[in-house]
Amino acid sequence: MSEGAAVRARIARDEARRGAGIDALTDAADHETGLARLLALRGLGRSGGAKARAALRQALGSVDPQVVAAAAAALGVAGALGDDPPGSGSGAVDAALTSALVDALARAGTGATRRAVLEAIGRAGDPATATAALVAALRAGGDDAATVAFAFGRFGRRKLAWRDGHAEIIAATTAGDPVLRYAATYALAREFQPDKDDGGVAALTARVGDADAEVRAVAITGLARRDAVAAHEDILKVALADRDWRVQIEAVRALAGEHGTAGGRRDVATMALAFSDLATGDPRVAQVAIEALRTLADNKPDAELATAFVSVDKVLPRDPLARGWVQCLVADIQARASNRLGALASCSADLPDAYRLPLVAEVVTAGIGTLAERRDALAPLVTHKDARVRGAALGALASLYKDSAADDRDAIAGTIAAALADRELVARAGALDAADALVGAMQDDAGSGGTPQLRGVDVAVVARADTETDVETEASALAVVAKHHLAGAAEACRSALHKHPVIARAGAACLRTLGEPDAALADEPLPAEPPPVDLAAVLGHQVTWTMHTTRGDVVIALRPDVAPWGVAAIAALTKAGFYDNLDVHRVVPDFVAQGGDPTNSGMGGPDFLLPAEPSSMLDGPGFVTGGVGLADSGPDSAGSQWFVMHSRAPHLDSRYTWVGSVVSGQNVVDSLLLGDRVLHATVSISALSQPSD
Repeated sequence: MSEGAAVRARIARDEARRGAGIDALTDAADHETGLARLLALRGLGRSGGAKARAALRQALGSVDPQVVAAAAAALGVAGALGDDPPGSGSGAVDAALTSALVDALARAGTGATRRAVLEAIGRAGDPATATAALVAALRAGGDDAATVAFAFGRFGRRKLAWRDGHAEIIAATTAGDPVLRYAATYALAREFQPDKDDGGVAALTARVGDADAEVRAVAITGLARRDAVAAHEDILKVALADRDWRVQIEAVRALAGEHGTAGGRRDVATMALAFSDLATGDPRVAQVAIEALRTLADNKPDAELATAFVSVDKVLPRDPLARGWVQCLVADIQARASNRLGALASCSADLPDAYRLPLVAEVVTAGIGTLAERRDALAPLVTHKDARVRGAALGALASLYKDSAADDRDAIAGTIAAALADRELVARAGALDAADALVGAMQDDAGSGGTPQLRGVDVAVVARADTETDVETEASALAVVAKHHLAGAAEACRSALHKHPVIARAGAACLRTLGEPDAALADEPLPAEPPPVDLAAVLGHQVTWTMHTTRGDVVIALRPDVAPWGVAAIAALTKAGFYDNLDVHRVVPDFVAQGGDPTNSGMGGPDFLLPAEPSSMLDGPGFVTGGVGLADSGPDSAGSQWFVMHSRAPHLDSRYTWVGSVVSGQNVVDSLLLGDRVLHATVSISALSQPSD
């Protein structure tokens, strides 16, 4: 191993040890020089905690611009990892930290150091303290402008309002630089609680005709977020025929989604059946039709809309998977429009049970059909051999509780309680979601003064929290016992404090919900063990990962210098054949395609967890089109699941582990449909032609 690779391995091990490695990282940041110091600063940001933040704040005052950049970037990562969940309505702010970053900005000069500080302000700063400095930087223009605009967009993602700077952001949407136009448009599209008359809608509308496809797409999402679809329906209808499929996707969502109109939904239905290329089986074209049908199904289709699909058989794709999705989503629309389940369960032989039958569960949950029809539809699903079907059916079963007689209620509760001990993780997770809904319904029945009859479901949930072996599911179980204040909840939560750090955090959150006095953990990361993968196999090497999928090959250049644990895990799992024949289990068009789960559900992984290794702009391009990352359910909970970007997603940067980028096969990524597979994965590891250290 080269000297540089040895330094990277040492720092990576200290970083992975979390609380047990903070002292070593702090010492390296204080007393070492060069690569070791910069990596230690990055590791402190990834580890988090009061001691790490104090060390980073100290380094922010350095006279060395590289140290200032690394410290600022690390503070931004720490802020992103500590953000409240999306939709929580609040974001952590630290005025003192923001002042320190603004001071560093004044000393940063130009170039990468200045941009790293600007990025950190967006990630961890307080807009009330930082806006004046950001506006000044935006007015100055130059290479910093896009970074500033992204910072405003990230305030919106963090649910932080900003008022000053609108004129400058709006002006930037017309800049010649497409990256700046995108960043400014993104800032307007993501703005939290915008003023209706701030000029943002007009600026977004103008960008629907932009020369850059990603700008057009994000402008459309911004109009939908600002509930401006009806007023600009004609412009959005034109976007349905855009030359880029990602723009079509966003137009579909705007016109047929929750902010859409009846006329827009009819046009989307017509568009879904009018693709001249649909019969050729081009999945990128079918992707748009499938998303159109899915969005229409999710937004209360009526009988008039359903008649548009009577002749769907004439335009079915030749590709079996695409054909199956079109047939079943049309059946979904018709079931919802007619309030009858009809033939949804047998909608297509081309769509596997694991994807077809959960559609039945979704329709049942929506209350479609009589109680008897819904009960009969679920009966074969709750005992299905595929755990994914069982898990989906259990959630739907809980929705029958309120309409059911006492005996049936007992049966529903018994089925869900028993399923909490299912040997398959996916079924247990589905049962846990069902138990959450069911206990809530039982408590509602009892009223404010009554004692709910929980029928043993409460005991089964607490037992699941005590005995679950999957980290994500155990954390979910702890959240459920706390939410409903179940008997034995406090004991289960205290027990969790002594388990894996991810579970310990869930246990602490559980105790806080219960109002227990020992609910708070110290503001320091807990000790952890490095995962059982070989860093030496990838550090100092060029690592190329190839996925041979049912749509073609995707070749990815991995970055062990940025995410050594993530890349080492991918390499080891690939060599073991772990990824072979796994589904692409999640596709969100114009966002990501995701796979790598041995349960093909989004719930599974290997028998280890990886430390989070988020990056900053100092490390590489991040989550732009073709960026590859590791999925997780919270910091330090990633395993084997990968995702590849269809489009840029600035909100993922500095939060998720970026492991590399697609070098060929982006058209394949764009073509992957839900249910496609990775037939075989390979990894090539070779010496770097030039040292990277």
